[in-house]
Amino acid sequence: MIGKTKASRILLSWNGSPEQAVGIAYDTKTNSILWELTDYSIHLQSSELLNAKTVRNELYLLKGFVEHLLAEGKGYTDIDDVFLKVFKESEFKKILDSANGSKCERVAKRTVNAKLRRTYQFLHWLQESEKQVVGIIGEWDCPVTSALASKQQGSVYRPLSRSGRTNSRLNYPLLFRSTGSNGLPSQYEASHEDVALLTEMFHSEFSPYCAQRNILMMDLACEIGWRRGSINSLTCDQFLNLNLLDSAHDSYVVVPPSQKFGYVRQFEVPFRLAFRVVEFIETHRKELLSKNGWTEASAENRIFLSEREGRPLRDSTISTIYGSAFRKLGRPRGASTHSFRRRNVNDQVDKELQSRLELGLDTSELSITTAVAFNVGQSRPESLRPYVNRRIGRMVRQREQIKENQLRALMEENDELKGRVAELEKSKTKLE
Repeated sequence: MIGKTKASRILLSWNGSPEQAVGIAYDTKTNSILWELTDYSIHLQSSELLNAKTVRNELYLLKGFVEHLLAEGKGYTDIDDVFLKVFKESEFKKILDSANGSKCERVAKRTVNAKLRRTYQFLHWLQESEKQVVGIIGEWDCPVTSALASKQQGSVYRPLSRSGRTNSRLNYPLLFRSTGSNGLPSQYEASHEDVALLTEMFHSEFSPYCAQRNILMMDLACEIGWRRGSINSLTCDQFLNLNLLDSAHDSYVVVPPSQKFGYVRQFEVPFRLAFRVVEFIETHRKELLSKNGWTEASAENRIFLSEREGRPLRDSTISTIYGSAFRKLGRPRGASTHSFRRRNVNDQVDKELQSRLELGLDTSELSITTAVAFNVGQSRPESLRPYVNRRIGRMVRQREQIKENQLRALMEENDELKGRVAELEKSKTKLE
């Protein structure tokens, strides 16, 4: 399959079995195979330290650097510390400016760091394997400064520690510092870009059943704001009563059997999303049970099942699925299922703020937290204050930036008019 993101110059296709797939990198501008990336994929795949999923993640994180290299018209022998600094700042700005990004500087820095680490390791491999590059990376007197090329490393590929900080100051000297990647898990909010990348990852690395199951659970968390336990408690009977021909309503009311503190709240599920749940039950779920000879008794009427056992998923398994997927994207420790709920809460806060501003209604912290808490099933509105404060702060900064841009445009227009007036005065003087 081909993994592709918007405006990608490099396409990655995967040939072979899921366990031994080799990545082939294709340059869509020159219509040619990028042999260095392709050979690197083969090298990583042959390493006993890495599984196929990890190899895919390594290449997805690395291809951004190679695309930058191609866009600048440079070759591998042109790379030095200055070039890497330019790439670092370019990626950081691109992530922050992305319409679907989280706009969080720490998150952007962690993402750039993940790409930089893979870049250093790729350059080290190019040098060690003598792929057109000799003497480009080293501790002293080399264009790229890094201790990765030290003879003491003992291996062309060194897996990163969980925190990714194995001698990081020496091996990866250009990384952003103080990004909050250590210590307690971060309160990470999934971005729209994350959802797109995770969808791509699930399609390319998982079976059709698991891919559809994982994507559907993710979309329920993003759009409704349900916690993992609520999603996992949903039953087939709750959705099979849905009238697919009913167009009189925009949503379908569902009460998840499992809710925090034992609450029994109703939630409105958009009809298009409810239809997808029904479709999943009638196709992928039914085929899984039929193919393995499993009965509804073992499935316990639950929607989301283990592919290996045909039994309901454990809540902890769901956290593992998304936690592992986020780590492959280079996201911080702590990014998992609840990251989708944070995104939903922030989206709800944004909508509430915008509608109240347009209607001239109260935009106080209390009024917004109370309204949003009801929509997302939060029993304590005050717990949403951090969300509201961040959103209000961001909106204020955006408005200030708009005003600043407008003022700058007016000043430039004024300067231009003054210039024209001066030219007219000169012309008038000459005529006289």
